[in-house]
Amino acid sequence: MIKKMLPSYITTVPHELDCMSEDSIIIEHNGQEYLVGNDARLRNPKSQRTFGGTFKSKEYQILTKALIAHTFKEGEHNISAAFSAPINWIDQIREGAGKTNLSSEMLSLLKGTVSEIKFKNNSKNEEWKICKINFAQQPQVYSELASVFNAMPAKYKSFAIWQLGYGDFQQAVFIDRIVRPDAFFNTEGIAGAVSILERVLSKKYGNGITISTAEAEKAWIEGSIPEIGGMNGIRIDINDIKEKCAEEYIDSLVGQAINKFTKYRDRVKVIVLSGGGSKDDLFYKVLKENIEQKGLIVHKLSDLDEKNIYFEDPSFSCVGGLVRAVSGFENPVGLDLGNSYLKSGRL
Repeated sequence: MIKKMLPSYITTVPHELDCMSEDSIIIEHNGQEYLVGNDARLRNPKSQRTFGGTFKSKEYQILTKALIAHTFKEGEHNISAAFSAPINWIDQIREGAGKTNLSSEMLSLLKGTVSEIKFKNNSKNEEWKICKINFAQQPQVYSELASVFNAMPAKYKSFAIWQLGYGDFQQAVFIDRIVRPDAFFNTEGIAGAVSILERVLSKKYGNGITISTAEAEKAWIEGSIPEIGGMNGIRIDINDIKEKCAEEYIDSLVGQAINKFTKYRDRVKVIVLSGGGSKDDLFYKVLKENIEQKGLIVHKLSDLDEKNIYFEDPSFSCVGGLVRAVSGFENPVGLDLGNSYLKSGRL
């Protein structure tokens, strides 16, 4: 599966942008230029997309353009597309409950958005490139959890799926491969632990100054922070603090999630973990220990004993399920407009 990814950040195009990183793109939308991706994150760390949305919103349209142009580049392309949507937004996008077709309004908006995409991916000074999109089949939409379920081999019958991202965490429970709606649960993902870290670091090292969310995110990723007020490049290791913050957040998260399927505990013994958050080694270690203390087993989707191309990378498990859903059609592609990253996959 060919995979593409862009950070979910949008900002105005700076004057000095002569050279762009590979995971960035400039999009034209209604006569305005927007920078999407890593360069937008570096220049404006507070420009991360808002949660959810539909093809009605300007932001959602720009992100869709960016991901499709980043995936297909120049030219005219006939595609069979499947999109993901958060469980609490999907009914505003699809034709009706239990359906996978887009509503007529959303389909019209989508076609108008991507029929001709103007983009630049090397420099703001280059000529506009054109990506034209035609849909070979009616575009589909699945919840993120349903997308992951699509990637699960048929031999697995009863289990819970935990989709763990940076921005959000979602749970679905399946008994004999039938979803149990009363066990749905969603809350903050790893961002919840980073919020605790932000508070702890501000108190311990801030010297009266609040450490920003962007600084806390960087500290979480690197496991260290620069010495406050220092100019000598010395960094302070914070992995012990990071682990305690993970423990505090995970203890609450796991308790709430498991309580949602208490009545199914006699059938559900295994939790399947998917999403980019499962690649955070420290968070996963703490999460696994907590789950096992409660008498359950956890497996990463990518570590199941039956391998396939759709879930070889846990960051793209949702995308893999989307691709699988339309794999029988012309030029299948899965498109996941996530809170932290825009992701696509195609065969």
